[in-house]
Amino acid sequence: MRPISKAQVSVRIPRPDRRGFNLIEMVAVMTVLALLALALTPLLIKQLDRMAWEKESSQLKSFADGFRQGVVKTKSIPNQTGWDQMIATNLGLEINQVRINERRQARVFLIDPAFQVGGNVGLNPSYVQDANGVTAQPVSPRLLIISSLSKPLPTGIVSGVASSTTAFNNIWDAAEGSVPAGWSWNGRGEDLKVQRIYLRDVFLRLNLNVDGSGGAMYSIEGATVDVLAGGHYPYFIEGTQLGLYNNTNHLEYGEILRSARTFYYVFGTWRSTNFLGRTVARPGPMDLERAAAKFMGARTNACAVGGNPSITTWTVRDAMIAYMSNYVGWCQAGFPGCTTDGNNNPSAPYGDILNANQNQFGSRAYLGAKTTGLICH
Repeated sequence: MRPISKAQVSVRIPRPDRRGFNLIEMVAVMTVLALLALALTPLLIKQLDRMAWEKESSQLKSFADGFRQGVVKTKSIPNQTGWDQMIATNLGLEINQVRINERRQARVFLIDPAFQVGGNVGLNPSYVQDANGVTAQPVSPRLLIISSLSKPLPTGIVSGVASSTTAFNNIWDAAEGSVPAGWSWNGRGEDLKVQRIYLRDVFLRLNLNVDGSGGAMYSIEGATVDVLAGGHYPYFIEGTQLGLYNNTNHLEYGEILRSARTFYYVFGTWRSTNFLGRTVARPGPMDLERAAAKFMGARTNACAVGGNPSITTWTVRDAMIAYMSNYVGWCQAGFPGCTTDGNNNPSAPYGDILNANQNQFGSRAYLGAKTTGLICH
């Protein structure tokens, strides 16, 4: 057999297809992508808008809550010059985060022209509660926070008292997603967010009925007021600290107002029912919590114990917590050392600490020393 030469062997090696897109194919692909983009862009924009609407609505609701908290905490209602600062302070925000929304549009704080609390009309100036309160519930205590997520608000809509009661009502009554009646505005209704704030329920009535025996007195946030025979029926902001004094000018009862309350002054003492009924109820846990919050927020007495900076409200708080903790421990151990009424020698494990001298943290004497240390001597 004759050998086959290399020249007689023909081998075809397949080569990869290196063809690319031609111009027509490229144009077709780009056209499809452009059509998809045109179809999806409105949906994407609408979804982004919806997210912005929901976020702004939630933000404005938190602003309203922060504003109400500030009213209760400070016993005041600011006007257009202080609304943003009050919200920022209570929510831990920068003031510009309150004034400007995420679409870089200014928010507006609008006051009902008919808003009247006592002799203050239109919050001009800002309302600040005093010890006398107000003799009637506020009239039309309505406020608005208005925000646009597209076009700037109409030029006549600026922070302050609304131009008229009708103009205010048009915004207050406008349905969600609509443009208020009387507006000349080219923005979309769904881009307009309105937060309503109604403050009538913040004011609580205090009924102080007084007989003719004389000497009745009450205090509001520490400021005392004489009550004339016949009584006094003011309104105060929720969270107000009330004190009632008997005919010897001694504090007989105190509480933090969280609902309307009625008291009777009969024969030199305060009661919660008329004549010879039961005396006023004692403070509950919420009263103690609010009183503690007020105490912690008070300024330190600069002249207490020679101005000793180591004694503050925090010092007293820590001493009180330690004392109460030791008392609970002693109680759970069965009150060792206390076998008869009036026994003043509690014993271990916690009783020894409770009965130690004022150098022992957690003792009764230590708490007394720190408490009196806040008072001028």
